Amino acid sequence: MSYTFHIKATDNVSNTTASWTESDPVKVEAVTKYYAFGGSKVAMSRGDEVRMRISVATTWGAPP
Repeated sequence: MSYTFHIKATDNVSNTTASWTESDPVKVEAVTKYYAFGGSKVAMSRGDEVRMRISVATTWGAPP
């Protein structure tokens, strides 16, 4: 799959290009998707591969 980008740029001192510029087609090799739960990344996928982030929270103290 390929995409064409339309670009208009502004630098750090507010100079802006006069018009939009079109890129040559760009081939996408791989797409990475990130999945969040409660504001934290919990998994990512690339192609058919999915990686999970697992963490264990421990509360110290006497059992209830």
